[in-house]
Amino acid sequence: MRKLAASSLVIVLGLCAVAAEGCTVGEYEPPPPQGTGGQGGTGGACGSGDTTECYDGPAETKGVGECKAGQRICAPDAFPMCEGQVLPKLEDCKQEVDTDCDTIKGCHGEPLDAAQGAADMKDDLFYSVAVGANGVAYMVGVQAADVSAQLGPTKGRVLFTRRAPDGDVTDWSTKLALSVGDLAYATDVAVAPNGDVAVVGLFAGTLVVGDASYASESGSADAFLAVFDTNGDARYLKQFGDGTAQAATTVAYDSAGALYIGGAFTGSITFGSTPFLAEGETDGFVAAFTADGTYRWAKVVTGAGQQVIEQVTLNKNGQVFVAGRMSGGATIGGTTLPGTETRDAFLGRLASENGNVVWTRVIGGSGDQAIGGLAVSPAGEVAVSGTFHKGSIDLGGPTYTNDELETSDMFLAFYSDEEGKFIRSMPAQSMGSQAGTGIAYDPVGDLLVACVFTRSMNIGNHSFAGGTNDLDTDACVFKVKGQSLEVLWAHDYGDLWPQVAAAVAASPLDGHPLLVGGFWVKLEGANPELTSKGVNDPFVLELSP
Repeated sequence: MRKLAASSLVIVLGLCAVAAEGCTVGEYEPPPPQGTGGQGGTGGACGSGDTTECYDGPAETKGVGECKAGQRICAPDAFPMCEGQVLPKLEDCKQEVDTDCDTIKGCHGEPLDAAQGAADMKDDLFYSVAVGANGVAYMVGVQAADVSAQLGPTKGRVLFTRRAPDGDVTDWSTKLALSVGDLAYATDVAVAPNGDVAVVGLFAGTLVVGDASYASESGSADAFLAVFDTNGDARYLKQFGDGTAQAATTVAYDSAGALYIGGAFTGSITFGSTPFLAEGETDGFVAAFTADGTYRWAKVVTGAGQQVIEQVTLNKNGQVFVAGRMSGGATIGGTTLPGTETRDAFLGRLASENGNVVWTRVIGGSGDQAIGGLAVSPAGEVAVSGTFHKGSIDLGGPTYTNDELETSDMFLAFYSDEEGKFIRSMPAQSMGSQAGTGIAYDPVGDLLVACVFTRSMNIGNHSFAGGTNDLDTDACVFKVKGQSLEVLWAHDYGDLWPQVAAAVAASPLDGHPLLVGGFWVKLEGANPELTSKGVNDPFVLELSP
């Protein structure tokens, strides 16, 4: 596989091009005549009526796949178009052809590149990934950590990494440095339309961002929102908390650059000048801010048990969608979410201007349910992935049942964005456990699903065999054709030790998926194969569409 140079990466979308070096949609024009006949031309003077070969795409893609040169006919006082050329365009997965001219026909999710983030002898994991319009990706998580399967990180520092379109990886972790205390980590990351990067998470101690230091209340865990520019310089940091525990779990931008965050809190949490008091063991929150960090509104999810907002995303119209979990029922913005004695999942749509509830839907049943990923398609479908165990799950359509006490099964479901009506769903059920951990739509509207399993995984017509016990997890990812349940491809990564896929995103430039997570010992199936330095190492894999 020949990778395109970042400086010449151009993907043509119809008659317009998006270039990594700064050309934006609606701005691209062919280069001015230089007497060379374009890339691959014959050179020399261009006389009236002369024809010369031309090609306006990256030189390394000419003659590869569907890409080919065209002809330019010289004319006095005019710069004619290059006629007949075929430039790279995004793979749409509808036929077995190489339209992006990367030597790979069709959509197969083949491994193109693999890299490790900063790692030591302790636990280091990526939890989230986001890709900007220019193809630059950002990954966040935890490093130098002690991670408990039940409690998450109990010690550690923020892991923050930048990845260029050519695969070059730079550690930005010092931009969120913990100077006092032993716990800080990032849970999610988002990229604004202007390239700003927002990171959320929690810290207990003193966090140093730029020239400023921020101390958590009474040494307890506080939630944070930190925003950086494209150079990694801090724009601002906001912390939220009191003497109890708070955590931010999710962040998203809308097309205007406004910010939305979600999470959970005990005790109280204050947004702007408005305090909110927790009623249960933990309550959830979602809060909105302008691009410069000015507080707009907040809503809390209250109840007697544990409530948390785990996912926030937006559709192309700027409408806000949230997903979370609760125990024993909950209330959000005056709307009651009926629950059971077990843990239930929920999702809903909020008005972007004030956070008022538009609709909600409970994903319940006789067992426990949890949502691992939330995304909205260009066609207006709300997709959720997750897991259920110890009973049934009611998605609003078919009911699926897990009868095992020690294992869990995966689900994928779709709802309308206007009313939250059920559209379709599918489970992944086989020996061992399966879980959906993250989802994202690619530029052509196909859905990418990050997942993890033990023992075995069956999805569509694809089957994987894992380890022989429920402690050996393997990472996996698959692609579902838009507005369908057709699995286009699926892959797993692992060996005899644990591997976890935590999140997935797609580059808007070329549609390449980026899968992130953590692995122990070896990550088989990656290209190149990775070997860990410690207990868990963070990884990022680039795949073909």
